[in-house]
Amino acid sequence: MNEWTQHLAQSLAEAGVGEQERLVVAASGGVDSTVLLHLLHALGRNVVVGHVNHHARGAASELDQQAVEAWCEERNWTCEVLHLDPEALAQGEQGFQGEARKQRMAWLETLRTSHDASAILTGHHADDQAETWLLQAMRSRTPWTLTGMSLRTGHWVRPLLSFPKKELIALAQTSGWPWREDESNTDDKYARNRIRHEVLPLLEDIRPGTAAHLVQLSSRMQELSLMMAPLLDEAAQRAQPKSDQWSLEVLRTDAWAREALRAFLRTSGWGQALADQALDLATGAHQVGALVSHLGGRMVLERDHLCWQVLSPQKEDAAPALALAWRGEGIEVDGLRTGGRSGASQAVSLAWSVGARPQDPGQTPLDACWIPRSWFPLTWRTWRAGDRIQPLGMQGQSKISDVLTQAKVPHHLRTEVRVLERTSDQCILWVGGLKLSEHARLDTSEATAEPGAWFYLEHVQPLTSDA
Repeated sequence: MNEWTQHLAQSLAEAGVGEQERLVVAASGGVDSTVLLHLLHALGRNVVVGHVNHHARGAASELDQQAVEAWCEERNWTCEVLHLDPEALAQGEQGFQGEARKQRMAWLETLRTSHDASAILTGHHADDQAETWLLQAMRSRTPWTLTGMSLRTGHWVRPLLSFPKKELIALAQTSGWPWREDESNTDDKYARNRIRHEVLPLLEDIRPGTAAHLVQLSSRMQELSLMMAPLLDEAAQRAQPKSDQWSLEVLRTDAWAREALRAFLRTSGWGQALADQALDLATGAHQVGALVSHLGGRMVLERDHLCWQVLSPQKEDAAPALALAWRGEGIEVDGLRTGGRSGASQAVSLAWSVGARPQDPGQTPLDACWIPRSWFPLTWRTWRAGDRIQPLGMQGQSKISDVLTQAKVPHHLRTEVRVLERTSDQCILWVGGLKLSEHARLDTSEATAEPGAWFYLEHVQPLTSDA
């Protein structure tokens, strides 16, 4: 017993947990959390216990809760309980196990904050570590991620991680500490349970000590992962001339740079398969403008780099088509959006003021368009495939897509470009900030024209790769 408490005290110290700090302990009532609670009590630690009742096993779930509550009451420890709806969990996008884990972790974090605790302790042991490593090896194609669980991750601490479960059971039995058995742990429909009941026993039969070896391998991979971090940072600096750009030349010639991009995408929530698709944009045969998107971001292939663009959840509705009517007064329409180089949207305004047309029509800038009153109503909308404009001074028409290419508008910003359209005949008068139409020409014959309106974008920075 003394040996166990000494080890626990040492593990907590290594994890940076002070002796006087309050702790939240996740307790299911099983043997691992039961042993952890007894050892913490022997050390005299300040503990708040958190128990989750999933209500998935009928009366057994209620007995688990009662056992944990009774144990805490005997020792005058605070016990908090979270009740979950098993049907709602099963219908969640991550399934029962995934949704339960997500809600459990979020609730325990809330407990930690509300009780002013420094850490959340779990009873994970060496068998859990071996199972986790095998699951990672089955799912990941990146060797640096095969690290298993750490002693501490953020506020989460696993002080029993080096002990196999059989030793925890032996300690509980010899000490007379009763625990609850979760029957769902025997259900082999879950991958972890099959590894626990079928794979690891078979590996132990083939080579005794395999589980312990996997725990040691996990620890070694954690060390190597820490050693890799500065190398990947250096590679990222080589590959990123700007924060939102990854050089194609560097990615094609530097393996470390490719690993740095994979690491960057992992931190953005991308899986390995998607990360490989993004890398294939750099190394494969793709046309400029090809892209891979996931969650809140996308990688777009430009001429000499991959562009990383953060997507707003409201992106599609950020700038709906606007019907503009004549009001005879200055008007500002706020809330339109145009993409910045970082991918984040920047607010702009479309505004017009009422007055006489310019004295020198030849000086009309591309970021402005003069419209007579008779042309109203107008529509300000996102350009669409097939849209055409008759450029100022030309006889024929040009595709809007060609206008954007000539203006060197990056592909990841082209969805942000908008056009001014005469509603009556769908004639495009202006590609905002880029190209005026021949139909919007100002000539001297209109010197006596009625006062009209100047349209202009207050954000006049051109949407080019050099902007």
